[in-house]
Amino acid sequence: MWPYWLIFLIPAGAAIAYGWQSPSTRLHRSSFKLGAGWLFLIVVLSLFIGLRHQVGGDWGAYLRHLDSQIGRGISDVLAGGDPGYYLLNWLAVHGGANIYAVNLVCGLIGAIGLVAFSRTQPRPLLAIAIATPYLVNIVMMGYTRQGAAIGLGMLGLAALVKARNRQFVFWVLAAITFHKSAIVLLPLAILGKRKNRWLTGLAAIVITAMAYHFFLADYLWSLYAGYIRAEYN
Repeated sequence: MWPYWLIFLIPAGAAIAYGWQSPSTRLHRSSFKLGAGWLFLIVVLSLFIGLRHQVGGDWGAYLRHLDSQIGRGISDVLAGGDPGYYLLNWLAVHGGANIYAVNLVCGLIGAIGLVAFSRTQPRPLLAIAIATPYLVNIVMMGYTRQGAAIGLGMLGLAALVKARNRQFVFWVLAAITFHKSAIVLLPLAILGKRKNRWLTGLAAIVITAMAYHFFLADYLWSLYAGYIRAEYN
């Protein structure tokens, strides 16, 4: 149990030590400005998430996902569902790595996204401390694909806060390749621009429709045909 307390107490203790500081005050004039403290936090979170052993309800399922990439061609991997996640598994299998390598990369993505988004908040360390009990300990450690998708989505949200819509769309599309549910973030692109919102909204609708066609349409149809229609017709 102590590792879970430790991973919470690191950002919580730092948040208390810094007090009510905003990103523009002492926090960014300290060693964090050079990235040392934030890099340490990212490394700790990544190792904590990625090197877990038999933790999470889907542990067995992720082992099967990894084994399913043995003997597959890369074109088959990219043409399937959640291509980003399965490509990572494919690279691990063909590189002689194991499930810990996959989880470590996904943990790194999640940690970077969490830190990036938290740094847009008034108290970044407090935001990370608040996120740790559920987002880190349950979501990122229990649901690898969703954790990576959330990390990429938070990178997008951090870009959106700075009105960088193109970066936002890029990161959300990357998140969709890990888990299709990230598509719900795309319409938020309209909030990133105060000018030309109609044009931005139209672009967001078009991109969302294209993402739905490429990533979600076949999945929803197979869900309908394989479960809903078979169960209720």
